[in-house]
Amino acid sequence: MFPAIFPPKNQMTYKSALLLLTCLCFSFTALPAQDIPPPTALCQAFTTQLGNRFDLFPNPTSGQFQVKAMLPIETSYSWQLSDVMGKTLMQGEMKEQQMKIQIASLATGMYHLVMISPEGKRYLMKVVKQ
Repeated sequence: MFPAIFPPKNQMTYKSALLLLTCLCFSFTALPAQDIPPPTALCQAFTTQLGNRFDLFPNPTSGQFQVKAMLPIETSYSWQLSDVMGKTLMQGEMKEQQMKIQIASLATGMYHLVMISPEGKRYLMKVVKQ
């Protein structure tokens, strides 16, 4: 993946892992919002820019979940639900304090819900469908 910056497996230390994550963090924050790669475990920490602004429940879910804004919504947020490979499966807008998303037709597994502010900042949440 990044052979030039990854030390051999037996030489990976906390300090080298922290340095690697710091380098990746700076490379992601320099990108415009539309160029940020699909949410994955590696870039989750870098796409989470809005803090704890949303609550998602129930999680895991069997078919429907709710997203609640923890702060008042002054403008609408767009959202995208994608699989773990980054393929967008559903999208829409959140215009009120709380919304429901129906995923009964999707296969069991993990999905990523990305809330996008009008300024382009992203907040990533993991959703598990049982």
